[in-house]
Amino acid sequence: MAPEYSTPPNIAIVLLAAGASSRMRGQDKLLRQINDQALILRATSAALASHAAQVVVVLGKNAHLRRAEIAPLGVKIVENKAWSDGMGRSIAHGVRALDSLALGVVIALADMPDIRAQDYDRLIAAFKNHGPEKIIRAMTQDSQPGHPVLFGRRYFGSLAQLSTDTGAREVLRQNAGKVINVALDGGRARTDLDTPDDWDKYQAPA
Repeated sequence: MAPEYSTPPNIAIVLLAAGASSRMRGQDKLLRQINDQALILRATSAALASHAAQVVVVLGKNAHLRRAEIAPLGVKIVENKAWSDGMGRSIAHGVRALDSLALGVVIALADMPDIRAQDYDRLIAAFKNHGPEKIIRAMTQDSQPGHPVLFGRRYFGSLAQLSTDTGAREVLRQNAGKVINVALDGGRARTDLDTPDDWDKYQAPA
């Protein structure tokens, strides 16, 4: 039986913003703008507007430029010097930076432009309803698994040991029976901007 929380449980968000934008032909995707706002600023602002108790942004490649975009928000920033080792290392870095009160953590990607505060809140509400043993994974309205993903505290040890470019995929695989999928509106759980073509399609007039 899931524990009852009178208020939203103490959930943190780790926002991964350390990657090299290797498919962007020399551009930094997190510094490109949507409606006059850098993508990293857009993603960080959405996380901060949610019911999460703490937000940690993990930087790596181009850390000084990305930091300059989000520093005015006062968000906690950690730098992964080994960012080139892959996403797993950044997840571990972020999880180890959480305060001791966190009951769960949402692992989120900074290159997903359509994730909103209410999407984080939907995952947090599902965690509240289903309990800390479950893993809450966002999916699209047509049931394709995506991001973000919320892990309860019991998974922190595994997340903090990650070191490869597969991210948290192995933790999900090992605990497949614990995963609860939560639909977000449209395809936002899988919309990311990895290439110039992705950007052109996303910013094309409707």
